Amino acid sequence: MARKSKEFSELLNHQPSAREQEKAMKRLQKRVEQGVLGDSIGGVVIDPEGEEKMSAVLEAFVEPYLDEATNRDEQQMLFSFAVIAWNMALLPEEKRSEGLEILTQQLGENQAASAEVQEILEEMIERKQLFFADNKRQILDFELSGRGRSLNLSVVSTPTLTETDQED
Repeated sequence: MARKSKEFSELLNHQPSAREQEKAMKRLQKRVEQGVLGDSIGGVVIDPEGEEKMSAVLEAFVEPYLDEATNRDEQQMLFSFAVIAWNMALLPEEKRSEGLEILTQQLGENQAASAEVQEILEEMIERKQLFFADNKRQILDFELSGRGRSLNLSVVSTPTLTETDQED
């Protein structure tokens, strides 16, 4: 029997990921459309033309932290914190401070954990403002799928607002 090339093996390994990515996006789309914001966003558009993929943006955003997340639960938590920080960075300073305060209060009595979470969120907010300032899209939801190192990230976000939209 002929030996498979490395490229063929990679293609075989990649195809399930593409199917998983598609399934994850469909689940995510359904979840967002049935959720609280479903009516207000007018449906979910997958890969809108001319828009950068928010999954790629979010992956780039969390890249410096990925090595610290060594298992699936930690990766899920990392992306959850990243989404919170991303969306908080879009808020005016006053609202952002209120949001951080409420969030740390909800973490409970463990002041060390609260302080650490606040520090991480503040660092991520700063990263968003420094490196992703032009991206004003809010992240509505995400889903992590896949196994091991071959994680797939699906993201639902608001579209890019035009200057006309921002004036309303």
